[in-house]
Amino acid sequence: MSLVATPGDANANSYATVVEYKAYWGARLFNTAPLAAADPVIEQALEWACRLMNSLFRWTGASTDDVQALSWPRTGMLTANGFALASTVIPQQLKDAQCEYAGILLAGDRTADNAALKVIGSESSLTSIKAGSVALTFGANNFSTIEAFDAYVRSLGPAFGYLSKAMPDSVRDMIPPSWYARSALKRGILFGAS
Repeated sequence: MSLVATPGDANANSYATVVEYKAYWGARLFNTAPLAAADPVIEQALEWACRLMNSLFRWTGASTDDVQALSWPRTGMLTANGFALASTVIPQQLKDAQCEYAGILLAGDRTADNAALKVIGSESSLTSIKAGSVALTFGANNFSTIEAFDAYVRSLGPAFGYLSKAMPDSVRDMIPPSWYARSALKRGILFGAS
């Protein structure tokens, strides 16, 4: 496997390169584990992080053309300070977020489902059982654990992927909010927000 990080390439599978990954983690504290991985493993982590970022975020703006394999580069995007981003480059903030995510993924699989949540649905609490004609009654959602809330968020659909446990806060915080669509849940009703 080899990474293709050329912006707009039809075969691109990463925004950042192994060299950029090592530069990012080399400048960070607590970097022993992310830097200990061999290059082929780093490549896998970068590719996986790129795939997850593209599936968990609904990017604003528009892809530069219909040939590019990845969501970026994009047109109509602004920097965090409100200046226009060139539609031919991958912003450094996006590369840094991907490198951060790849390092986190090397430490463990954040995307694995919790088997217990599958058994009890979306973490609803069982309030009654009836033996004749078999009946189960579930109460309101129980968000007493991160896993319970995550199961609920994932049940809402792809509009909320950026909030799932698969997307670490540290990665989401590195990406300017104007770069992705955000949805809000208010009193049980979904609202789009930017």
